[in-house]
Amino acid sequence: MPGLTITTSVLDFDAEGRIPLSSRIKHVVLEIGCNGHNLLWNQRLRLPFDVPGLRQGWPLSNQSEVLLISFEPLWDKYALYLSHHRTNMLDGGKHARRTTEKSYPPGWAVRSGTRHIVLPMAVGHPDGEATLHVARSDGCSSLLPINLSAASGEWRSWGFMRQRCAKQADTRTVPLISLQTVIERWLPRKLRVSFVKIDAQGYDAQVAASAGRAAARIDAFQLEVSSDACAQPYNGAETCTASVARLRAMGFDTLSQCARPHTWHNRGFHDCSGDIFFYRKVISS
Repeated sequence: MPGLTITTSVLDFDAEGRIPLSSRIKHVVLEIGCNGHNLLWNQRLRLPFDVPGLRQGWPLSNQSEVLLISFEPLWDKYALYLSHHRTNMLDGGKHARRTTEKSYPPGWAVRSGTRHIVLPMAVGHPDGEATLHVARSDGCSSLLPINLSAASGEWRSWGFMRQRCAKQADTRTVPLISLQTVIERWLPRKLRVSFVKIDAQGYDAQVAASAGRAAARIDAFQLEVSSDACAQPYNGAETCTASVARLRAMGFDTLSQCARPHTWHNRGFHDCSGDIFFYRKVISS
């Protein structure tokens, strides 16, 4: 359907075409698919293994050497995260006027200093544009086509899935960037990515794979997976087994097992989904 599109600046680069960073930044975390909850900035970091440069149990907002870059293609959620959920900015008070009238550089989250960037983009391959399939419950939106008939197991019988999650409300054209471009072109060459958290509704492993050769600069991933017995309501969504195989081929391994959901984290409805953490495999010489 024809509509209005705009071109606007969302982040300034330096003369070399990279993100200008404070000399204090030593580590980077990438967050793909933020929506409006479970946001890394203020969430205590709890990983099943230690990751270089990250402090267990501390929110990233209190880790001064870490830069967080968050990607969220839904504009209302992007704007909310960019303002760090400061809804009191709209209350009309004197403090609110001082906050809302202050100038902030594009992309840098309000009150984060120079440690949190939020971008209205999706992540995947290839660079360019993609169609975002927006669900009635927009946390279920995906770059994969929504299709209830693709679901199986408990997913298919769940009322919320049938009425909200697997019902498409809209499609939108969104900018798409690969992890390889972010890491190789945007970040300073010496910086590693300590951790990549992905929640992309069936597209998680494809997002991870978009790192290409730049995966060598990543220490750990978190992916949301779906049980092999509960196919997600998206055309082309990978099973847990396929996702684990893809990440292992990229040089990562996990302590979790697809056939044993109790080894997952943040398990969802009837153990149909959960988070799996991947660490870089150490290759002995």
